[in-house]
Amino acid sequence: MNSAAAADVWDDDNQFRISSPAEIAGELRAAMAQRSLLTVRYGDGRDCTLTTVLDVDNGAGTVTLDACQDPRDRAKVLAAHALTLETEVRRIRIRFDSGRAAPVSFEGQPAMQIALPESLVRIQRREAYRIDTPINEAVNCRFPHPELKNREIVLRVADLSVKGMGIAADPGLWPAEEGSVIKGCRIDLPETGVVNCDALVVRVFEPPRTSKHRLWVGCQFLKLPGGAGTLLQRYILRLERARLARSRGIEG
Repeated sequence: MNSAAAADVWDDDNQFRISSPAEIAGELRAAMAQRSLLTVRYGDGRDCTLTTVLDVDNGAGTVTLDACQDPRDRAKVLAAHALTLETEVRRIRIRFDSGRAAPVSFEGQPAMQIALPESLVRIQRREAYRIDTPINEAVNCRFPHPELKNREIVLRVADLSVKGMGIAADPGLWPAEEGSVIKGCRIDLPETGVVNCDALVVRVFEPPRTSKHRLWVGCQFLKLPGGAGTLLQRYILRLERARLARSRGIEG
């Protein structure tokens, strides 16, 4: 799924837009309670970073955000004239626009503050944002061989989302059928970390002959451990930033 396809989901669909301040505050408080990560896009959508909601004040009409881990990101966000923020609340994707953020202090720590948005788009999506993994930076999934003791199978993850992954495999190396659960998966995310989980095999099929892979396997993550979703989001964000940087180079 590319950025253009992702943008199509949001194309001025007013049936999903809410404008009640109480409802908007409720959605953002839910994001705060879930500790949901927000993707903040700025610079005409060419740059992005992650933050979280720290406080929602209906009376003051403000939303306080974490100041970003990287001070350089924080400086860029504070310098931007317009922001677009996206997150997921109760499996529903939400998005809203904001003007400039202001630097503030929250519980003694640096933070950023924006106005409570005038409207918010809310849409339940069938599938989480999925991104292709780069060929020159292998993302591997390792799991125990079902028949050979003390042996493991290592396969390349071809695409990734916070909900699941697509694996490219040779038919002779793939041991599981649709509906089976692969236990003990270890997914190595370069420069990010390791995700350990079980995965449900949702679909196994042979792609068109033009594909480089002989077999394609779609898997859904099961009961991700704490912190695993954050690692996946950070890695996906890094890939998206790299893609945006490449597109800027092409356009330039």
